[in-house]
Amino acid sequence: MSEAYERLSLSERDTAALGARFGNFIDPAVCVLFYGELGAGKTVFIRGICEALGIESVIVRSPSFTLVNEYKGIYPVAHADLYRLEGDANAVKSLSLNEYADEGYVLLVEWAENGDFDMENILKIKIETGSDNKHMRKFTFSASGERAKSALTEFAKQGKNNE
Repeated sequence: MSEAYERLSLSERDTAALGARFGNFIDPAVCVLFYGELGAGKTVFIRGICEALGIESVIVRSPSFTLVNEYKGIYPVAHADLYRLEGDANAVKSLSLNEYADEGYVLLVEWAENGDFDMENILKIKIETGSDNKHMRKFTFSASGERAKSALTEFAKQGKNNE
């Protein structure tokens, strides 16, 4: 894994904007894994990514019951939600999520702790909620694989230039 990069968000709007900025550095065959409690802002962040990829945010919904939503944009996106599959490794495996990355999709996975991901390019995003401020979120980004590390490095560099 690469060195961790952290950012704070103070509102839902900030979270979506951070996602949109992050989406500018994502390319196909990268898997983005999201970790965080219910209501942490995973789907809001993903809406931002999708907007950056030319997908209308109004169609981006957490696929809690469908398990995987596909969106067409600059790159095809597969958005998975493994919340309901906790403890069911066979069900997660049956989704064949690795195949999306192999087929050139950007793969976005909520509740990634419920799956096992053996892919070359992985970006991990851990979202923690603030105890003092109900709107504050701390994002911790890390990456493995050449393309994922490069995307994170460029994202972090651009973020430092804007501070």
